[in-house]
Amino acid sequence: MLARVRRTVQDTELEISDAMLDQAIDDAVEVYSKDVPRKTVVDVSGNGTSIYLILTILPGYIDGYSVLDKIEYPLTGTSPPTLPPHCYEIQRRPDGNGNPALYLVFVGGQRPASSSSFRVVYTIMHLSDCSTIVASDRIAVSYLSAAHALDLYATATMDSIDSSIDADVFDRTATTERARRAAKMYRDLYREMVGVDDNDDGGRREVPANTTISWSRRRRTHEQPPYLTH
Repeated sequence: MLARVRRTVQDTELEISDAMLDQAIDDAVEVYSKDVPRKTVVDVSGNGTSIYLILTILPGYIDGYSVLDKIEYPLTGTSPPTLPPHCYEIQRRPDGNGNPALYLVFVGGQRPASSSSFRVVYTIMHLSDCSTIVASDRIAVSYLSAAHALDLYATATMDSIDSSIDADVFDRTATTERARRAAKMYRDLYREMVGVDDNDDGGRREVPANTTISWSRRRRTHEQPPYLTH
């Protein structure tokens, strides 16, 4: 993914570091995880109580991101019944050491027996190596990564301006503006491809396979915006 993102931003002089690209990819995967949630399923052995420490039963669960999709109990037959949402909730309670922790708490008298199990379906983050992202969305995520990389590059460029040199101010300001325009273009394309744009239909869109996007500080003058070539 890193090499693909570097090709996308046309960074032939390596002005954007690998560390910056890695951060941009991580940021893009986090956004994609919210736009296209990754669901996982875990069967949990009952313990005869109504309280379960999430850290020990739901691997990959992230406070503030993960969402419980459903809980099935008891696990009988090929289609176990789904518990109504009011039968369980996530609570923050002190753990055994007095530190705050998240717990899955069954309410309304539900207590999975120690001889039974319940199934939890919930969302987790996609992996930063992009291996969990569906193939049809990887190009879109590379565009979003490029957008984040260009934003980071623009910020770093502005921070390095020598205000005592007029030419440096002009050149770096123009470079920053082009980078931010290119970032917006890549971000808009990502939103179209994964179906999170502002249109009402909400469906996914496809970009023709021969469409490429180019941005280069060296090949475009500061008056010209990023451009789309076919």
